[in-house]
Amino acid sequence: QAMVSEPVKPVLNTVTLSPAVGAYWSQSDKGEVVIGGALDHFPSYRQRGSFAITQQVIAATLEMFPSFSRLRLLRQWGGTVDVVHILALTVNRWPHGYSYTYDTLADPDVPEVKRPHVLGRQPFGRISIANADAGAAAAAFTNAAIDQAERAVQECLASRGMI
Repeated sequence: QAMVSEPVKPVLNTVTLSPAVGAYWSQSDKGEVVIGGALDHFPSYRQRGSFAITQQVIAATLEMFPSFSRLRLLRQWGGTVDVVHILALTVNRWPHGYSYTYDTLADPDVPEVKRPHVLGRQPFGRISIANADAGAAAAAFTNAAIDQAERAVQECLASRGMI
């Protein structure tokens, strides 16, 4: 469910969300208060809302912002919401024809764990890096990018106990 009020003077300067009451509020540049929330508790592809859900969203709004009781609603709509929880992100850079290749004669002897390609692929929280040159070969080849993407996805899954 979502609804929009008539334009009013600025009252919200950020999106406000209350999981406790199951609603969110924002204000558009035109001054309209955007109100939404309350998903159906069953799988549905219905394109319109129900009166019970509208009541729930309005009750949550008035609980959170009693002064909104004087707002006049201009329009209301419902629709499908595809809720997907993002487990992690994988960042992958495809090759573009150049990647550093280690020179065993001229490069300093650096332990494997301190080499740039190893340090550069370390996860940052829930973000995994999968550059084409992040592999042991540090190669600018498409198959290296695909291999590194697979490695990064497996790291994400393993860190969450999913494999």
